[in-house]
Amino acid sequence: MLTLAGIIVFLYAVSSILGLWLASQVTKVLEGEGPIPEALAETPQHHLDLMANYAMGWRASAWRTSIGALVTSLVALAFSSSLAFWALGLALAIDCILFMTCRDIRLILYKTTAMERLVDAAQCVALLASFTLFFWLTLTGALA
Repeated sequence: MLTLAGIIVFLYAVSSILGLWLASQVTKVLEGEGPIPEALAETPQHHLDLMANYAMGWRASAWRTSIGALVTSLVALAFSSSLAFWALGLALAIDCILFMTCRDIRLILYKTTAMERLVDAAQCVALLASFTLFFWLTLTGALA
C-alpha cells in the first residue's frame, strides 16, 4: 500500500513539474516572446487560461513551493520519515489555495468536459487516499 501511495505522489509530482513547464511556455507566449509551441497548439483555451493564472505572480512561487514539498515528501518516504505526511499535506494545501484563488474559475470549470472532471476527481481521490495512508502510518509510528 505504501508503495502505491508513493507511486501516486510521484506521478502527481511529475505532472506538476510538467504543468509548471507548460505554464512557463504559455506565459512566454502571452508576453510576446515567441510563437506557441507545437505541444500547446491544440490545447483548449480554458487550459491555457488556467496555466497562465498559475504561472504569474505569487502563484508561480507557491506552485514551485508545492512541487518542492512533493519532492520532499518522496524523499522522506524513501527514508520512512513522518515528514512525508507533513510535506504532502503542505503540497496539497498549497494546491487547494491556488485552485480556490484562481481567476475566472467558474468559467474555466464550465468549459471542462465530463471526462476531464472525472479524471480530476480520480486524481483527488487517489491523493487523499495517499494522504490518509501517510496520516495513519504517522499515527501508528510506521513513519517515524
